[in-house]
Amino acid sequence: MNLKSALASLAILLVSTAVALGAGEAILRAKNASMKNYDIEMWRYAKELKHRSDIAVLGHEHVPSSRALLQSVDIRINERGLRGGPVGPRKPGVRRILVLGSSVTLGWGVPEEETMTVRLQKMFAADGQEVEVLNAGIGNYNAVRYVERFKQRLADLDPTDIVVHYFLRDAEVLDAGRDNWLLRNSELAATTWIAFSRYLGKSAEKTLEEHYRDV
Repeated sequence: MNLKSALASLAILLVSTAVALGAGEAILRAKNASMKNYDIEMWRYAKELKHRSDIAVLGHEHVPSSRALLQSVDIRINERGLRGGPVGPRKPGVRRILVLGSSVTLGWGVPEEETMTVRLQKMFAADGQEVEVLNAGIGNYNAVRYVERFKQRLADLDPTDIVVHYFLRDAEVLDAGRDNWLLRNSELAATTWIAFSRYLGKSAEKTLEEHYRDV
């Protein structure tokens, strides 16, 4: 095979690969447009509502004043990175409860008015008490990150009470990770990586019970 033929074959291979990958990406995006795929919606959450933190131990934080429709639920993030509306200085004499936690606290897949923090505030109001409950939940956080984020970012909110909404995963040691342009922007790449990690990674050999017992 001469050089010209080899280059032509390489060009055909590259174009065919690009077309196949592009088609795969388009098909996946069309399939996942229903917002029912948990993994892809969590990927979109990271892409649209999170950014890398300049505090290494946190790994990531919410993008202030951002908003996205995820799993068919509107999630709005205020200027302090909390779920919900704007937060001003605490009014004198008003109790302010700050709830620290992960996606369970955030209320993943739950409309804002049905989150635990909003329901708790409504319970106080029904009892005639003026209490403000703030939702500081962020997906993929653990107890170490809750504490560090409070000290570095949220202490000036001046809460009268702090609730650590503990979850089993809070004991995990979480790697801050690295930015990867391909994984951040391609559903096909993200899906492939998730499948590889889940079925071929070290954790694939363990049950959830075994995993958390080790943790």
